[in-house]
Formats: sequence, structure tokens, C-alpha cells
Amino acid sequence: MSGFVGILHLDSSPVDRLLVQRMTDRLAFRGPDSSEVHIDGALGLGHTLLRTLPEARQEQPCSLDGEVWIVSDARIDGRAELLGELRARGRDGLAGAPDVELILHAYAAWGEECARHLIGDFSFAIWDRPKQRLFCARDPFGVRPFYYAHLGDCLIFSNTLECVRSHPSVSDTLNEQFIGDFLLFGRNNEPATMVCRDIQRLPGAHALTCSAREGLKQARYWSLPTDGVIRYRRPEEYAEHFSTLFQTAIQDRIRTDSVALFMSGGLDSSAIAAIVRTVLPEPGQVRAFTTVYDRLMPDRERHYSGLVSQALNIPIQYQVADDYVLFERCDRPGVHTPEPTDNPMAALQADSCYNAALHSRVAFTGFGGDPTLYPSKEYFLNLIKSGRAARFALDIAQYRTSHGRFPPLFLRSRLRRWMAGKSVPAPPYPAWLNQDFAQRLRLAERWKQIYSVQPNRHPCRPEAYNMLSDHFWNNHFEGWDAGSILQPMEVVHPFFDTRLVNYLLAIPPVPYCADKAILRSAMQGLLPDAICRRPKTPLIHDPLAAHLGECSPHNSINLDIVPEIEAYVDTRAVPAITGGKAEFDRAELWLNLRPRQLSDWLRFAQNSSRALAT
Repeated sequence: MSGFVGILHLDSSPVDRLLVQRMTDRLAFRGPDSSEVHIDGALGLGHTLLRTLPEARQEQPCSLDGEVWIVSDARIDGRAELLGELRARGRDGLAGAPDVELILHAYAAWGEECARHLIGDFSFAIWDRPKQRLFCARDPFGVRPFYYAHLGDCLIFSNTLECVRSHPSVSDTLNEQFIGDFLLFGRNNEPATMVCRDIQRLPGAHALTCSAREGLKQARYWSLPTDGVIRYRRPEEYAEHFSTLFQTAIQDRIRTDSVALFMSGGLDSSAIAAIVRTVLPEPGQVRAFTTVYDRLMPDRERHYSGLVSQALNIPIQYQVADDYVLFERCDRPGVHTPEPTDNPMAALQADSCYNAALHSRVAFTGFGGDPTLYPSKEYFLNLIKSGRAARFALDIAQYRTSHGRFPPLFLRSRLRRWMAGKSVPAPPYPAWLNQDFAQRLRLAERWKQIYSVQPNRHPCRPEAYNMLSDHFWNNHFEGWDAGSILQPMEVVHPFFDTRLVNYLLAIPPVPYCADKAILRSAMQGLLPDAICRRPKTPLIHDPLAAHLGECSPHNSINLDIVPEIEAYVDTRAVPAITGGKAEFDRAELWLNLRPRQLSDWLRFAQNSSRALAT
């Protein structure tokens, strides 16, 4: 993933070129192939390039006419369709244009509506000198980051948090709302805020404009659809259409001659591996990376991933998790993250990313298969309540005729829980919060709000819709971004392709999303039968509990205190977590470890701040 930075002075005062150059130099780890800076009076832009696309002209900052300039970290998908739209707007001969130029042409054609016409993962900033306006946008699911600080007449922006922090006007004052959310939920539930009070995040599917006359404005340009309805006469057409979209989503993300796969032995990542192999069939082009447990708990990922590896002729490298220690190397770059994270095993992810980056600059994950293919109790119940049970019966009959068997439906226990209206209970509200802090931020009310029942916002797939629109994904994708893993590698997630998501939200969830039936059908003949038939099998034990269970009963994880944490946590009330225990309450375990994670982060963030200052 390439890196970019920009500084805009709204009072028209000149930007310091040396400052822009220093901030650009901090992005060298993201883009080792080239580094450029452009200064235009009150504007300064910097860019470092990571080549993952085949086009020749990729250097940035980029301009077509010397008047409109762009810096970006972008991969534009659906190029043929976009070229057709641009051709209709009088812009022809762009077949060989790099993605960054296509964004500029889209801006020239549609202005600030251009983001609606773009498919892919992107984060960019366009300076329109004639209009004296900055226009920025982030892709629909927020895969590529965009951070900014608006301080008086100065706007600082980048796709790397530490780069924005390095500007001398940006303070290290912490955002208390972020701290409260992290301690309670392990993540920030406000998509626009960051751990540093001065810095904001542009949420996914949003655009930002800034000018001296109009100030700063932010607007959503895309939302998950709620009104799509797709119905076919032949059941086979559902899987055929899915296969086409799934293959396109993967092919658009492969524009290099090698890729890495974060592949378990589950259906989602294995399905991606099967399609990747058809695009890159030569030996050595694809390598899989799989995390396994061999000792601490039952884990069959080595077995199932081995079946996929053998069937697809993909070399596989195993990362054995058993011997990692909780909070291992949490003071090291790539393990210590720009914001607090709920991940005591961050060293394991860091090592996996390091190994994958040695093989390729592009890595695939299977994230998104569960929410996009999540079945819906509401669809089934609404058909019954509305007297349309015949529609449901017809769908089932068509599926049986086409596949020679009834579709996999819901597990009876899951259906009973749904019918009873039960949900996973929240852990108890923590007693170790600093009371003044908790009352000032009204954290008890916040706790109830977040754990309250979400409204149904989709007529057929409310659970899938709520999961896909959850702010979790902004945080999650940023955790796999180069700014966190510190590797020159682009991590891609094809299940979050908007074309695929739009389709899956529009088809009948039963029978096609029940037990991922549509994906299993599409993979017949491409994956071993054992994988196509494998049920959803999460790890039997929580890995965190498994690691603690192996510890000696005489060992415990205590709070390693830094003075700053006393403002948020009553450290005397935080329970010691003792090893050797056979069973742990998962929710309470993660909750009670967060003060330790925040304390570690605060300690090493202080060191990072001192490093930024120098």
C-alpha cells in the first residue's frame, strides 16, 4: 500500500517544503519504489509508491493538466465498466491509464460525485487549484485509511496515523471517549474519532471537502442497499451469478504475478485460494500462510488446509501459535500498534504478515464470508407471518430439484434461540473503572447503548446488514493496513467487494445463504469434497484462555502500571488473572485484560511520541 501525506494552509500562507519532505520520509516503509513531493504555495503533497499494479505511470503526486493534483492509495476495480462510463462522458483512449489517472478523469467527469462511480479499495485527496478546494474520499468499506487533523487554518492529512501525529502542531492529548470505548468494548465505536484528540478518521463511504470559503464538510456517498431484489426462474442461476461475481472480485485484486494467502482450512479462505489458483497457475506464484495449534487445544486447521494445499498444488507455510506468549514483543514496531488494540497475541499476526510480505506484495484474506453469507431468521419468520410460506416452500423445492437434495438449513438449536429471542449475554459491567472518569463520560449508559438490540434495517437480511455496517470493520481493516503491520504489502478482502455484497443482500437468504449453500455449490469440483462439506467449525477453545490455561497456577498476568492509567482505571480493583485454570469466562477474560493492554500501549506510545519529536 502506497503512502501519502498533505498539508493545506487555508490562510494561503506557504507550506514548509522541508516539513512535507520529513513527513513523506516517514512513509518510506509503505512505498519503497519512489518518493515525490509537490509544493504549490499553500499546499504540500507527498507520496511514496509501492508498485502492485501493472501500469507504467504510477508516480505521484499526479496531475493531468498542472491544475488538479492527486495523491492516493488506490486500486480501482471494474475498470472496463468505468472506462465505458468515462467514454460516454467524452473521455476516450484510457485503456492503459493507471488507476490514479482514472480517478482524476472521474473527478473531471463527475466532480465531487466521482466516488459513487468508483469500485475498489481507495483513499485519495484531490487539490482543485482553480476552485481552491480539496476533495477527499475513502472506499465504501474503509479498507484504505484516511486520517486528518484540522487545526485552525491548517489541514494535515495522510493514510498513516503516525505521519499525521508527526506534524508539530498535532498534540498527543488523548481522546477520553476512545479510551472509554476501548476499555469497555475493545474498540472505538465512533467511526470518525481516533485515540488522539486532534486527529479524525474519515469513515468508509464518506467524502470530505475543504476550502477557505466553505470550511470542512463531510458527507456519505454510499450505503449498503436495502431495496435490492433478485429472483431467478432456475435455481442454478443463483450460483452461476455468484461464481461470476466472486471470480471477478478476486481477479480484479490480482494484478501482480504473485500473491500470498492467509488461508485456514475453512470454506471462505479456501474458496478464494481455488479462484486465485485459476488466475495464477504457475508454480511459485501462490503461497499460503496458515496459523495452527498443535498442542494447546484441538485444532484441525493443519489437516484441512493441507487438503486444500495438496489439491490446489499451493505451498503452505504454517505459523504454530502454541509457543507464543501473551503480550509478546508488545514494545516492538509492527506489534505495538498506532492505537490500542484488543489483541494480546499481536506478535503472531505480525510474524504472519512479515512472512507473507517476503513472498508477495499482495495478500488475500477470507474475512467477510461469515457476514455476507449470514442466514436470516427474519426472512423465514416474515414469510410465515405474512402468509407467504408458499414462496419459501417453492425456493426449497427448486433447490432440491436442482441439487438432488434439500438445502442445509438452520441448526435446530440456533433456530430455537432465535425464536425465543435470546442473544449472547454481555459480560458484567467492570467494577475497575475510575469512577470520576466513568461518570464524566457516562460509560454505564454507553455500555447499555452498545449492548442494546439493534434495529432491523434490512427487510430480508437484518443480521447480515448490521454486521456488514458495523464500525468494527474500519478498525479491523486498519489493523491489517501497512500503517499497523509495517510491511510493504497490500492486504485485500474480496468478500467485501461491493458488487458481491449488493448481490448477496438481494437474493433469497434461504436456501442460498443457509450454511453458505451458494458458496458450497460454486466450489463443487474446485475444492475437495471434505472442504465443501465441512461445517462451520470455530476453534473449540478461546486461544487466549488456552494460552492462560497452560500457564502455571503460580503465574498470573498482573497490571503493569503506568501512572497515566490511573485516570481511567482503579488499578486496585483489577483482578489478577491466574494461569493453570481449566475454564475461563471468555467475555470477562478479555474485559479484564484490557487495562493491561491499555497500560502497555500508553507506555510505548510515550516512547513513540519522543521518537516523533526527534
